[in-house]
Amino acid sequence: MKKLNAFLILLTAVLLLPLSSCYKDDSYSTDDYDLTVTYYDKTFNFQIYGTFYLRDSVALISDYIEKNDDSWTKFYGPNGASSQMREEVRKQYVAMGYNEANSIQDCDFAVNLVATLNEQTDYYYYPGYWWGYPGYWYGYGGYYGGYYPYYPYYGYTSVTYQTGTLMIEMADGKSVNDFIDYMETHPIDPEDTNVPEIKFVWHAFVSGLVGYTDDVSRVKKGINEAFVNSPYLKKQ
Repeated sequence: MKKLNAFLILLTAVLLLPLSSCYKDDSYSTDDYDLTVTYYDKTFNFQIYGTFYLRDSVALISDYIEKNDDSWTKFYGPNGASSQMREEVRKQYVAMGYNEANSIQDCDFAVNLVATLNEQTDYYYYPGYWWGYPGYWYGYGGYYGGYYPYYPYYGYTSVTYQTGTLMIEMADGKSVNDFIDYMETHPIDPEDTNVPEIKFVWHAFVSGLVGYTDDVSRVKKGINEAFVNSPYLKKQ
């Protein structure tokens, strides 16, 4: 467990991408704004790898989910978002021709998963975009009274929504173990220049995760796209 906790320090910069917004044209769908981005070391030969170690759960960073509350429990439940995303990533690596190692000490590369969830509120003021539609927004989020199209009423409505991104990071196994071994025997010191460097060879950022819901079909689709867009990972 100590080694797994140390592995959490692998977190790097996390990309936050909005998944939902408000549009006048009803033909838009939040799925249309999902995004998958991958980065990799172009000089690295992935064919030298054969085994991988995948952390046992998805690390969660959120500004509205507190540890051990209902949302937290649901996220890490038996069929929660964490287990579903982890299993999808595992299946993708196996399909690429890699074998799963039993421990982080025995892997050629280690895979870390981090989900970032945040909640945002947008405010829309009137008259404005929807002005001229009498009663269309009446009774929603503070837009009360004065809804005749020729009477200048000034009010607002608010829309609160959740956004999320899954980060997948792939790091050289030896560099990860060297880092963990060093951190277990040395105090954390930002000024320590002898800390072994972790070698990251591939990153994927997948938007499409909304809240802690059991329905993670969008992020699963993004995970698949990340591997489809990374053919260099496949074993020959």
